[in-house]
Amino acid sequence: MANNDRAHNIRHKALQGVAWTTIDRWAGKLISMASFIVLARLLSPNDFGLIAITLVYINFIEIFVSQGLGFAIVQRDEVTHDHLDTVFWLNVAIGVIGAAGSFLLAEPIAHLLDSPDAAPVLQVMALALLLTAFTRLQAALLTREMRFASLALRNLAASLAGGIAGVTLALLHWGVWSLVVQQLTAATVGLAVLWAASHWRPRFTFSMNACRELYGFSFKVLLDSLCNFVIKRLDDLIIGVALGTTLLGDYSVAKRLIGLMQTLFLSTLSAVTFPAFSRARSDPEKTTKGFRTATRLAAVVLVPVFFGIAALAPQITHLFFGEKWLSSAPIMAVLAVAMAIEWFNVFCSAVLYANARPGTVLLTNGGRLLLTFIILPFGVFWGVIGVAGAVGIRNILSTTGIVWATVKMIPLLRWRDILLAVGPPLICALAMAAAARVIAVWAEPSLGVALTTLLAVVTGMGVYALGLMLVRPELLREVFGVIGEVLRAAPIGRRKPSASIGGIDRE
Repeated sequence: MANNDRAHNIRHKALQGVAWTTIDRWAGKLISMASFIVLARLLSPNDFGLIAITLVYINFIEIFVSQGLGFAIVQRDEVTHDHLDTVFWLNVAIGVIGAAGSFLLAEPIAHLLDSPDAAPVLQVMALALLLTAFTRLQAALLTREMRFASLALRNLAASLAGGIAGVTLALLHWGVWSLVVQQLTAATVGLAVLWAASHWRPRFTFSMNACRELYGFSFKVLLDSLCNFVIKRLDDLIIGVALGTTLLGDYSVAKRLIGLMQTLFLSTLSAVTFPAFSRARSDPEKTTKGFRTATRLAAVVLVPVFFGIAALAPQITHLFFGEKWLSSAPIMAVLAVAMAIEWFNVFCSAVLYANARPGTVLLTNGGRLLLTFIILPFGVFWGVIGVAGAVGIRNILSTTGIVWATVKMIPLLRWRDILLAVGPPLICALAMAAAARVIAVWAEPSLGVALTTLLAVVTGMGVYALGLMLVRPELLREVFGVIGEVLRAAPIGRRKPSASIGGIDRE
């Protein structure tokens, strides 16, 4: 009975997490996207290229500031005040060193990136490393407690404040500095909200024993984060260094819309699945059932989204970003197809981490990293489109590897489950994309971009829904059933303060 109550509580919190995190990702990222659309119409591709190449470096150093210690705090069954104090001061120390070093060495770093104009941008963006140092542990504590409402409020406030600051300065012709201020404003507001939401405050203590206990797990997460960084950002680095910041600006705009879709769906799932699977890891049967359900639902929703973007990339680019960005449309189409199965990595990594298998995740990401180094550089010979295509080939091969590792770990899971989850939505999504593309080509000359896009979307959705009803009608019923559960689980009213902080009693 106790196990059943515990399982029900985990499920309820996970569904609440889906509700709050969906609100966070959709509202927050739609705010970000709205400001991005305005900024894209006001700024040049070179401005976006400069901030993109700068963020490649900043995001790399942030990995060492965090060191995977936040993951260790979320994953552990019990944490002490010594664990929390030690993590906080480690983050702060590395953040100070990283910010100072980046400021002093900005010019040689910019030359190393073959973007000398990025040096002053890099000096100012070094402040982001300090802000990261003060936020990572507080975010980990709220995640551990599954306080997704507070995390949602943080992201919403940060997105809104950053968007207002960036658009205002772009209207005043600040150029790339409007993007810099947008980033720093969002980070500062996010930090303030996190500290207001969390009850924990650091003490001036440091424990080597606590450090050793956490590093057994976090060091593997750190290595995995480095792998993930190279996997996700090497394309930006290659394009920026080999093809220039202007082409990187075109690529970053295309990648931004795909990133929005990933954030809206994949980040929502990632934020919820890791803590949920962590709490359920003692029950293999529930883990297996949860993984099967999650993959089925993700395939039904995500595969058509990315195939639809690929089919309507020229119309979407023209409608949202304007004619000057139409060179980004073919890049967007290729990247959308490349990301159509990326969601498998979210579920597989969450299950493996939750079952204390960071080494397995590290090994599979090591293979993905090797493929990245081998395949992506060859894409440069075919320009930006070649790099995007290389990303797609890499994703297919590496996703197969992590799914294989997950199937091997979960006793009751079979490859047949995977094929049944992906096959029907994939077939229906291909039919949907073909129908939407035909409508787009046929109708645009007479109806214009906006009406053509609307007609193509409605037609595509109808084709996809009809296809699923003919092939696997139970999938649609399951999707609507889970949506209903999420809506019923969504909390109404204010949450009572937690009786504990990160799993430890308040003093």
